[in-house]
Amino acid sequence: MQLPLKYAAIPLLTFLLVCMMFALLLRNGVNLIHLSYDACHFLYGLVFPLAFGYLYLPARAKADHIPLRAVIVQIRATAIQDWPRAMARSVVRDWKRGIPWSPWAGAFWVASYAFFNEVIVDPRTNGIPFTSAYSNLVADLLGISVVLVIVHLLPERSRPGLTSA
Repeated sequence: MQLPLKYAAIPLLTFLLVCMMFALLLRNGVNLIHLSYDACHFLYGLVFPLAFGYLYLPARAKADHIPLRAVIVQIRATAIQDWPRAMARSVVRDWKRGIPWSPWAGAFWVASYAFFNEVIVDPRTNGIPFTSAYSNLVADLLGISVVLVIVHLLPERSRPGLTSA
């Protein structure tokens, strides 16, 4: 989906707000990590897809592809001194189209990292077999599932300006 410029910061600001709340809890003596490490993993799965959703490159339709020869002809037709102005126009055009963001891409990146960390890295570094600490991965995946359900349940009319890519 394409987020218009005025709505593009909402997922990132939500992510930062939850992270600041977590830091405030830790600073004020509530050691959530010690109380429930699985709750921290759930929180990770809940908010990190919001930030990693920006790591999304939408697949373009075949009609949107410009042949390489046409690109080369366009570059040759533009004088070198006009390149900065042409690049600025294209950046402005892209900003007007919107910022690509996808909760599915964020969920993919977070789930991939969680799986790699819990199944491969942690057993090697901590010496704890995955079968003894699988609840961390389950909590990550549960948090990811919750954020996907929340985004899916938001009706289209309450998401002003969002368009599918």
